[in-house]
Parts: sequence; structure tokens; C-alpha cells
Amino acid sequence: MGIWETVMAVGAINTSWSHTVKHTFSTGRSVWGYTMLHDVLVYDDPGRANARVIQVVDGGTTKNVDWVGFFGNSVTSITYRLDVNDAWARASGVTQIFD
Repeated sequence: MGIWETVMAVGAINTSWSHTVKHTFSTGRSVWGYTMLHDVLVYDDPGRANARVIQVVDGGTTKNVDWVGFFGNSVTSITYRLDVNDAWARASGVTQIFD
């Protein structure tokens, strides 16, 4: 088992911004991918931050999703996104590899 974690940090005042990160594997792997929101600093009401899994390639099929986590048995890539609006945030995209 292995763990791959990538930290994302992004901020925006009076607008929205996002940051994406993609974990890619040369062959299909059994993985659990999820996001962890670490810190949020809201600049104005209604500021927000959201960390999600937005795309996976599992078994050769690309799936556009909007989930907190994803488990698959033949994953070749998983993409995470951190969105903010009138806020600064830090989050991680974490992929646990089981094979």
C-alpha cells in the first residue's frame, strides 16, 4: 500500500478561483482517492471553499464526477479540485494505492 498526497492552496478576493491536481498511473491500480480541506479563511460573506474529486479514469472509462471520494479497481488517473469564492483555502488530494 502507498499514499500519494498533493497539497493545493488558492485564494481569491471578490471573485472565484480554482486549482486542480491530477494523479496518474501507468497501469490500472486499486485506489481510494479523497480530499481533505485543511484551512479556510473567508474574506467576505458568503465566502466558501470546496475540495472535490472531479474526474477519474477507471477501467478505461472517463467519469466526470463531483464527489468527496472515489474507490476504483482499475484507476489510471484521478483529478482533484479546490474551489474558492471570496476566501483562501488549503486542501489535499490524497490517493491511497492498495496493490
